[in-house]
Amino acid sequence: MIRVINQGGLGNQLFIWNAAHEIASMYQDKVSIIQIRHSFFKPTLPPSIKILESYCDHNVIVKYGFWINYVLKIIDKSYLTFPRLSFGLKKLFKIQDVRNHEAIPSLSYPKPKWIRGFFQDGESVWKNRNILTLEIGEFLNRIRTALPEELSMFISAEYQAFHIRRGDYRIDESKWGLLSLSYYNQNKHESLPILVSSDDSDIAKEVEKLFPKFTFLNPMQYSEWETFLCLASSRYLLMANSTFSWWASLFVSLRNGTVIAPRPWFYKMNISSNYLVRPGIQFEKSLFETR
Repeated sequence: MIRVINQGGLGNQLFIWNAAHEIASMYQDKVSIIQIRHSFFKPTLPPSIKILESYCDHNVIVKYGFWINYVLKIIDKSYLTFPRLSFGLKKLFKIQDVRNHEAIPSLSYPKPKWIRGFFQDGESVWKNRNILTLEIGEFLNRIRTALPEELSMFISAEYQAFHIRRGDYRIDESKWGLLSLSYYNQNKHESLPILVSSDDSDIAKEVEKLFPKFTFLNPMQYSEWETFLCLASSRYLLMANSTFSWWASLFVSLRNGTVIAPRPWFYKMNISSNYLVRPGIQFEKSLFETR
């Protein structure tokens, strides 16, 4: 069995889910995605992708791990000051660290026991889109039947969706960049009803100034998977610079909907020109907030 470390929110976890499928196929072995437990005595919330186990037939499971957390901490802290120690621990525990955030792990021997990375590879996801959307789609269909009637009726018709990312991006706005509401106003569809989702429940007050009439998915009221479903069901999706809406956009593209994404993706961060590029995405100029 090969173990892949889980990390990040739902968007990044889905890239790890995709990578686990690639790794299982590459090595013809079972892959366990490990959610790290930071305390042996406190319960750990199940990761967002845990539910997808029930819909997967490709040797990918999700489990919990405890002791590996301490090994990884030592590896990371000694990486610059004691590189030989860091390298030795990786060799001892057969850990493959994929430091390029956009890379899928390459085939290596001896076979690694542990793999860690972000695996944000749009080309790989597009290649595996049929498998991935089948597994995720089955779960989304289950969620759809449990939505409140008013929201269920809204997403059954044609509409446009805005995803506005704030949250942890506020910690370092000068690096990540917050897309301004002007970006959404400039790229909106002229006639379709508007649905707005955000990780910031207060953003609705700002949105009202530009868009007097819209449906708001309050993050305090709807789960991340319910929000994902509503973005994925739209006819026209205005993405944020977020892997969450990137994954939702995959479903929009496969239904021949319109997907608008910002370029550059981040305000000040060096990434490749092919970052998260895949068929079906139309890139438009980013308009970031200035403070």
